[in-house]
Amino acid sequence: MTDGSEGTGVLQHAIARVQLNKAGLPATTLQLGSTELDNPNAFQTHRVQGSAQTDYDLAPLLSFTHIKRFNVRALYSLSQSETDQNGTYAYGDRVRLMRFEGKLSPTVTESINALFRSRDVGRQTDVDGPYWRSIYHWELQSGAQSTIIPGLVPKLNYNVLYDDCRLQGGCAGSGGPVTTTGTGTSNFWSNTGVAGSAVTPPGPPGAASLQGPSRTVTGSIGGSLGIYPGQWWPKLSPLAFLPSVAVGDSESTNVNVQQQNDNVYDFVGTEVWAGRKLELMLYQRYRYTLTGQSGQENASMTVLQNRIVYRPIFTSPFTLLLNYEGDRLLNDLGLDPTAAPWAETQTHQDMLEWLMRWSQVFTTRTRLKFGLEHTTGTFVMDAETQAPHDANHSKYSYGGELQLRIYPLADVSALYIYVSTEWKQWDQRGDDPYTAWEFIPTCGVIWRLGDKLYLDGHVYYDQTQCLSGSTCTTNYKLSPYVYFTMNL
Repeated sequence: MTDGSEGTGVLQHAIARVQLNKAGLPATTLQLGSTELDNPNAFQTHRVQGSAQTDYDLAPLLSFTHIKRFNVRALYSLSQSETDQNGTYAYGDRVRLMRFEGKLSPTVTESINALFRSRDVGRQTDVDGPYWRSIYHWELQSGAQSTIIPGLVPKLNYNVLYDDCRLQGGCAGSGGPVTTTGTGTSNFWSNTGVAGSAVTPPGPPGAASLQGPSRTVTGSIGGSLGIYPGQWWPKLSPLAFLPSVAVGDSESTNVNVQQQNDNVYDFVGTEVWAGRKLELMLYQRYRYTLTGQSGQENASMTVLQNRIVYRPIFTSPFTLLLNYEGDRLLNDLGLDPTAAPWAETQTHQDMLEWLMRWSQVFTTRTRLKFGLEHTTGTFVMDAETQAPHDANHSKYSYGGELQLRIYPLADVSALYIYVSTEWKQWDQRGDDPYTAWEFIPTCGVIWRLGDKLYLDGHVYYDQTQCLSGSTCTTNYKLSPYVYFTMNL
């Protein structure tokens, strides 16, 4: 079940779409959808969604300006649902999405782009009652670049994000993806699906409580310079550098009273070598935050991501991933006077992969994985006593994955069958120690019949078995998934 309970539930989607494509007219799409979620152990949700989208190139109308391209795109979506529990009305919600995007190329070498999108979520607590705003989010992303100088590509960008949260449980990540599971990623900008870009707060239906507005505004301006030496010396064509810097400001208020004002500085470097036998991608990011009022550092982040690909046989590469992230956050000594000044977390995620194509029919993918999370100076608040509790640990994980891919037809894109098995061992030492293992078998098929039929289905099973530790919970999860489309 979607809420973790046992039983049998039903999730149904129905979508109807009409498209208009005619030369000289805007490309227009109208879509109407319905989603039914029936969870007999919890609630039933009935959702209706509608959207309209248009896309048009204004360059032909403005031919006298000699611009090369001027694409504009707009979308409006409205989603409304009603949730019942045991046949009785619990709550309703309404979600409005808007998106406006423009891309302008005045010349062959220069381009400008801008994207604005907003998301407004209203909560209905009474039947036929008003929709009270619970979340409002909008963002502006803009940029410009030039390729007039061979081998150098300068870029500028300016971004603004605004959040207005009125849910007592918080609205973390109200503008981006919220969850990632074995069946995919739930995204707040999608106008279809069970949530319809809404938010289902934790707890039973109707348990959401609204409060005064908690607002956050974040703005940043930055620039990068792409350096491609191959434009000057062909032997260096596989080499590229991309340094960038960004400066931002973030301000948060609660019921119109300023809570915090931060200045953010972000430095990123990327180096790439795209050879035929050897590929390298090295990524470094350093970010630190200063409190606006005092200029004191209150947080920092260091990210290192390294990807190395070696191809003894071009179609059967070895891939090594070495990733590290270090986070430092200034502790609130008002909550725990005995805590260390800084809470630090260091995370390592490493993987070695071998993809081997034995024939046109059989391919295997073997992976070895290792992970380490080490925390110092961290604490959490006990939910019952509200007393601080140390949360310093070293958590190790290691294991492997083996996947078999089968392409039984001459057209490898027509039928694809795969079976995989993953095993992982967990070992946490320090505060709240535990040991456990995880077993994840998966099998699936992707079948395509020309442009008429498309079937994507898989069965995903995840078992976590605790061996020791009071904070560990043994659980089992079976997730069947079927996606089928037919073009009439």
